[in-house]
Amino acid sequence: MEKSSEEEPFEIDRRGSLLLFARVDNEVLFVNPEVHTPLQLKEGQPTPLGVFVESAVGNYSGVTSGKHLMQYIEGHHRSSVIGRVLFADKEGRVYRDIDLKGVGNMIHGGDGVMVLKPGGKHSLGGLYGLVDRDTAFPDYDISEQFLQAGIRTYRILGIIGLKELVVDGRRMNLKEAVKEKVIDEDFHPVLEVRAFGTKARIAEMEKVKYRAQVLEDAKSLVAKELGKENISDQEYIEWFARTLAENVALIHKNGWFHKYLNNHNITLDGRVVDLDSVRSLDSEGERTLDSTWAFTALEFLAFCVQRKNIDYNLNIGSILRKYRDSEYLLNIKRIYRETYDQIFPMEERGKYFKAVA
Repeated sequence: MEKSSEEEPFEIDRRGSLLLFARVDNEVLFVNPEVHTPLQLKEGQPTPLGVFVESAVGNYSGVTSGKHLMQYIEGHHRSSVIGRVLFADKEGRVYRDIDLKGVGNMIHGGDGVMVLKPGGKHSLGGLYGLVDRDTAFPDYDISEQFLQAGIRTYRILGIIGLKELVVDGRRMNLKEAVKEKVIDEDFHPVLEVRAFGTKARIAEMEKVKYRAQVLEDAKSLVAKELGKENISDQEYIEWFARTLAENVALIHKNGWFHKYLNNHNITLDGRVVDLDSVRSLDSEGERTLDSTWAFTALEFLAFCVQRKNIDYNLNIGSILRKYRDSEYLLNIKRIYRETYDQIFPMEERGKYFKAVA
């Protein structure tokens, strides 16, 4: 039975900067039938969630009525958290943080957050600040396949087609956006409505001023999942090592290669995210790359959990190298490797790669 939602007030935390978002003309293209979302999403209808970034709050001098304040968190260049509400899908997986991906081009500069013109070719493909319809639907498909395979990831609640963008503070329809070369004619901008446990990634532990905040929040979520009031740092990192190893082993066992299992693509409640790079697993080298990156991220998280006041800017790499032979980290490595090997044993790996060779 699906659990009832439990509202939790969404507070703008110290990590975030407020940005002003304008509602734009839109149409809901898809609603995930496996989740009763606490959102206004109905296929074929517009939704109040169809918004696009307009300006940093401090730089705006126009009329703010009808506009929305949302949070930008450093490192999330085209997505913004819209709120927190505890709810579960039909299988009982619990979510809280809901975001929109494809809301514009935002970066953190020396003087604060800047809103840049969307569009322009990104080095990794796609356009800055935007998500294409032909990317969003495959992302939904692979996230659903991951969930069905028992892999922790986000769930896409819906996909919203945008009929307008905001460019340099000016609203324009898609024909105008094509004419001004913001997008190509065959590009169809959408918003992905995604649900996480916590959206915070391991990378956010790099900032010592945020570390305690995001860690305690993640531990609280994990404790609730485990049916406990709270958990210690040791319990959390050992749970995380097992959970991450299970995720990575299941990805490989099911024939997938993530490619970018780094600090930016693993959340602090053990979800593998940003799935647009996922493809078939074709070699032992690819398997090793995924596992090495994932363990490096785990190693960094374990270090930050134990050494909360170490500043990432103080050449943490050299500090970490000296720390790798500690009993604490060797135990984390053992948990990770034993869990991975239990789910995707060496003999099974050998048969898999022999079959795909």
